[in-house]
Amino acid sequence: GQGCVTGHGSEGQVTRDYYSMAIAVYDESPDWWEYIGARVFNDYIDHRNYYYKCGCPPQGNSCYGPYRMQFDFYNAFASTILFGENPYIPEMQITPRSLYSYELPNGQHFSEGDFVHGGYKTASGATTTCALWASVLYADPVLRAEVKYHRPDYSTDYFSTAGMPPSVLFILLSDGLVPAESRHEGVSPVSYNCEPQYKIIAREKWDKESSPVVFMKAGCRTTANHDHRDAGSFQIFYKGMLSVDAGGGYHLYGSASHASQLSTITHNSVLIRYPDSPDIGNSNYGGQRGMPESPNKTHWLSTPCYDTGNPEGVSYSVTGGCCEHAYIASDIAPAYKENELDYLSRRMLSVFTQDEKNPLIFATFDSIIAKSEEGKKTVLLHTHPGTVINGNTAIARNENASLVASYFSPSELELEFYGDESYTEENKSSWGCVEVSPRLGNLRDDILSVMYVRDIDDGDMQSIREISSDTVLGAELLGYALLFVRDAKCPNAITVDTEVSEEYMISGLSAGSWTASVGDKTVDFEVSESEHFARLHLPRGKITLKKSN
Repeated sequence: GQGCVTGHGSEGQVTRDYYSMAIAVYDESPDWWEYIGARVFNDYIDHRNYYYKCGCPPQGNSCYGPYRMQFDFYNAFASTILFGENPYIPEMQITPRSLYSYELPNGQHFSEGDFVHGGYKTASGATTTCALWASVLYADPVLRAEVKYHRPDYSTDYFSTAGMPPSVLFILLSDGLVPAESRHEGVSPVSYNCEPQYKIIAREKWDKESSPVVFMKAGCRTTANHDHRDAGSFQIFYKGMLSVDAGGGYHLYGSASHASQLSTITHNSVLIRYPDSPDIGNSNYGGQRGMPESPNKTHWLSTPCYDTGNPEGVSYSVTGGCCEHAYIASDIAPAYKENELDYLSRRMLSVFTQDEKNPLIFATFDSIIAKSEEGKKTVLLHTHPGTVINGNTAIARNENASLVASYFSPSELELEFYGDESYTEENKSSWGCVEVSPRLGNLRDDILSVMYVRDIDDGDMQSIREISSDTVLGAELLGYALLFVRDAKCPNAITVDTEVSEEYMISGLSAGSWTASVGDKTVDFEVSESEHFARLHLPRGKITLKKSN
């Protein structure tokens, strides 16, 4: 009766304990193997081989993702010994690497899903266990170096209680010694996980203390349980957390408070509040819907409630070990109740400027089409108490840096801040929150959020100039033009007028051949079906984009 997608069967009861027992008693009672082995191969391994194509486990990074995945590695290890080959797909090797990508320059980690380590603290010990088994199964030197870095003496209580005494660790790790300092050697600063996860963690560069890092979770499919209702959410780090995941304390599991922390209102996504939406004490209040655990892969793939987004494009570039940009977009309307939305395109763009004073620009574009004009649309920004609002701009600070966020829309916007001055590092649930909402009365609203990071005392703030037309909503700052085509049915000709930009990031273009013209300068470029995005270097001025096919 145990589900194979999530649940306690995935925590070793089936994949390790019963599986091992069936192997041990096979000579005397082969019927146990026929029953348990068939269950593991037909359900558990089959689901995981589908899911691990994205290179990351479900259920988050702090608690249940790595905790449940370690039992998959136990199963893979036992099966490899038993049959002489690993029944799991090769992509399983990179899942621990993906978990380590949550690590931040100060040693803390982004939080996704339920956490048990005080929020933005350390990686789960289970992450290192997964890395250990993967380093042995796949002879992966990067993961072996990660294990040595995080557990240098191989004798922590965690490994011992997990059934791996130090002597065994020493034997496993003695084959091909790798220095811990090489753990990021050849590792991309961009960690992209395709469907069904569909998310990106991007940093300017590994092992650079002042590197900004951004987590963008576009939305595609959820496994429920300890997954959160956070399609379309993001987090930003620069010299400390600036925009955060404010939910998910596992110590509250089973309580109304925990249900609230699972919800969209504690994440940097979008709320749709109707007059009959539940009050704040309920677990929904305008956010994405909840759903029960799915029992098996067939049910999970065929049941619409587990759909959280339709991918609309992904793009990123890395040169010389440095990320230049990262972009991901999804229509996350499926994550909400059927009678609330026709469309909600959330597009997220990170630009690493290589400017020491302002090293990161981040933008979100939301095109929201509600079922009723009574729906209140709200874009969320979770950040520090003491955030200041000035017109259409919110300024948030940590101890070392600040985040400047400006909001643009054809509709009039209202910015409200809700803060809790009792914030401590141990109690991350008391972060402040900015809510940005257009006036009521429109079925459709487009909202552009443009942010950049800076040191706290770094002179005057940067100017952000809005670029707005019937076809485009965008902004330019720091020599970059961020242009978002508003209509999902992209027009074949677009014209915008820029003043200070020479680098252009264009989102929402239809696939095909395009030509960009500025004065005497003409550039031909292709837009792929997988990206719907273009990055161009052009002179400043009046720019015309035309599609040739």
